[in-house]
Amino acid sequence: MVGTNSKPPLPSVLDGAIVRHSDGWRFKHQSGGSAPDARISDLTIAHNAPDFRPVWTSQGTFIEIPTRWAVNLPVPIPKETYAVIAELCDQVAFRVPERLAVKLDGGKHPIGPRALTSGFRVPIELWRLLMGDVIGAQWASFDHRRIVDEALAGWDAK
Repeated sequence: MVGTNSKPPLPSVLDGAIVRHSDGWRFKHQSGGSAPDARISDLTIAHNAPDFRPVWTSQGTFIEIPTRWAVNLPVPIPKETYAVIAELCDQVAFRVPERLAVKLDGGKHPIGPRALTSGFRVPIELWRLLMGDVIGAQWASFDHRRIVDEALAGWDAK
C-alpha cells in the first residue's frame, strides 16, 4: 500500500448491506439514486491509531513512532491500522537507533516531551494522507438498532 498509487476498494459493512460510495454511505438496496445516509460516517485509520507525538526538526515535521510501539499499546488496534503503521516503519520511516537518540539528546532530556525516542520518524504529510484511509463505517449508538434493522430489511427485500 505505501508508495503505490492504488488504493484499496472502498469498504462495505454489515456483510455488504451498507456500501461506501464516493459521496457517502448507502444501504445496498437503496443504491440507485438515493441520498447517502447522514447518520453513517467514515471510520478512518486515524480513529484507531495510537497518539504518536509530532517532532519538529530542520528537515521537517515528523510523527515519531517508538521502536516497540506494537508491544506498548494500551488497547488492541484493528489489523488495518496495525498494517499501515508497520508498513510505514518498515518501508518509509527514518530510523532513529537507540544509541543515536541518546547521543543526539546528550542526556539532557532523558524523560519528557523533548526526549528523543529510538524508533521511526514518518513525514507528517504521509502520515496524514494514510490516516485518512476509510476502513469502515460508524454511527451513533442511539441509531444502531434502526440502522441494523434497515440493513436487514434490505437483505430481506432481495
